[in-house]
Amino acid sequence: MRHLSYLHVNASQDNEVLRLSGLPPNLQTISLTGQLAEGTLVESPLFQTMGPNLYSLSLSWSQLIQYPLPSLSRLSNLSDLMLTRAYRGKQMTFLAGWFPKLKILRLRDLPNLEVVEMKEGSIVSLEILTLVNLEGMVEVPPG
Repeated sequence: MRHLSYLHVNASQDNEVLRLSGLPPNLQTISLTGQLAEGTLVESPLFQTMGPNLYSLSLSWSQLIQYPLPSLSRLSNLSDLMLTRAYRGKQMTFLAGWFPKLKILRLRDLPNLEVVEMKEGSIVSLEILTLVNLEGMVEVPPG
């Protein structure tokens, strides 16, 4: 499967935890639907080795407690990121230098999210920002 460029993994049950280890190195698009095992973003080589090839990432129903952006920001060629019920935290802050090629950011169904902050110099290529069903959000990011 060394030529595989797109992978979609979908949990078969609501309480199933996706435990992912090695993936083919040439993946350009990954779509994961289901809870991710604790530490997947930080400890797993899954997101540490995908940097140069991965252009599109969708995390749905991951229910991450751990803040995902520092780990995801290492995906330097990412141009499309969708997070749907992927994070339980109250704040997301995009720091300068993060996601330099990101053109599309979609945040959906993150009920606890109150603040999305985009520091100057972050996501400089952003063209499309979609915010859907963010019940706790108190203000839209400026810019």
